[in-house]
Amino acid sequence: MALAKILEGFTERLGLGMLSPDEDNVYRMVFDDVLEIEVAPLGETHVRVRGHVGDDLPEAPGGDHALEELLQVNLARLRRRREVLTRDRSTRKIALSRLEPLNGLDVERFYVIIEEFLDSLSLCRAAFLGSTSTSSPAAAPFGPAFRPFG
Repeated sequence: MALAKILEGFTERLGLGMLSPDEDNVYRMVFDDVLEIEVAPLGETHVRVRGHVGDDLPEAPGGDHALEELLQVNLARLRRRREVLTRDRSTRKIALSRLEPLNGLDVERFYVIIEEFLDSLSLCRAAFLGSTSTSSPAAAPFGPAFRPFG
């Protein structure tokens, strides 16, 4: 199924209007007013989901500890989920990314992927910010807290 059709079904399931890609063919969404994600096709075979974890680590004391916490959270979850932390060299922003094959992907599976991704993103953001909170914004799936980016 094509990504555009999957996203159409996804937003329909949530009772929202259509999402439109930007000039780079990236679909942007915000959940709970803080969890920004991007969904983009990678060629004809995969889809990438990416979310902003935070800006560069602080130079101040504790920055190394924040990185250690973040990496521990990611490593512990890596066994169950195909997600990886990245740091953009030019912007120095830290992001969480997940790749999924488009082959066999449908609206129901995409819904689960986004729900899992939001859970992981929330935990990574909490670790990055030094929070001990493990509450997940995905616990109450999407609901009215979802909105297209913009």
